[in-house]
Amino acid sequence: LAQDADLKCRACGARAADPACGSGMADLSFSHIGSEELNRNAAVVPPSQLAVRHCLGVLLIVLVACIWVGASQLIEGIFQDLTYDKPYFITYFDTCGFTLWLLGALCTKRWRRQLSQPLAIRRQSAEAPAIRRGVWVYAGIALSVAPAWMLANYLFNLSLDATSVASNSVLSATSSLWTLLFSACLFGERVDPMKLLSVAVTVTGAALVATADSGSGHGGAGQGGSGNVWGDLLALVSACTYGAYTALLKLCVPDDAEEVSVVVAFGFIGLLVFTCGWPVLVLLDVCRWETFEWPPADVLPFLAVNALVGTNLSDVLWARALQLTSPL
Repeated sequence: LAQDADLKCRACGARAADPACGSGMADLSFSHIGSEELNRNAAVVPPSQLAVRHCLGVLLIVLVACIWVGASQLIEGIFQDLTYDKPYFITYFDTCGFTLWLLGALCTKRWRRQLSQPLAIRRQSAEAPAIRRGVWVYAGIALSVAPAWMLANYLFNLSLDATSVASNSVLSATSSLWTLLFSACLFGERVDPMKLLSVAVTVTGAALVATADSGSGHGGAGQGGSGNVWGDLLALVSACTYGAYTALLKLCVPDDAEEVSVVVAFGFIGLLVFTCGWPVLVLLDVCRWETFEWPPADVLPFLAVNALVGTNLSDVLWARALQLTSPL
């Protein structure tokens, strides 16, 4: 607490770290700090509240899973039925929609205050670092997680072009394996037998799906059976990248929504992709990998629904669930 240079001694008015304070605040004595500061920083979340938070997080995860499966069906329909086969443009279009969340920062007083406040102290333990807030902090979060986000979602959409939604969904679930590995490496999350069993079941299911696809004749949009293995491989790489993105987001965004707003963070991710992602569109068009074509009028409504619900709403809910539970 004495590391906060703005904390004042109630008796003499000196700053906490000021040697002029005669009460010993400079040597980290807590006896001289008012009860208000101690209670605020030493508050412990009751176990019952933790259980409620965890249950709410699990419910959000189930809801998001349903949205993602529906969004996958919609994207495959855009590829096949509407013949708009543009995986990167769809990823770029969806992610740019995150910028709509920044309107909340302009219209909501609490979010405006978060953007303008330069420093906030949040300590769950003696070693927990201070969390700086403001525009540059959200920009830093966006720079950290946006590349992994774009790569994971582009590969996911690209895999839908070469394999079935069922295979894509099951193989994408292997992100739990990579999330477990990255979480253990980045912030030492405990790996218990139940987590290992869950990951083992998921990976076994993914292996069975991949084996079945290698001998099937059902591919994605414009693909025969030979496209299945390629699509499965893309889905697996996407799952690995998404695991890294999940761990990075958990590392950058704290558990307390009052400290850093998930909504504003995603708004900055959308703004970064909007300003820096368009050159990739030009590069893909020049290389003839994905020819740029503005979506026709009959495709735009489906793209808008997928962007607003399948990406914007679902990923904000998912990130909030990540705060309430754990990356795995």
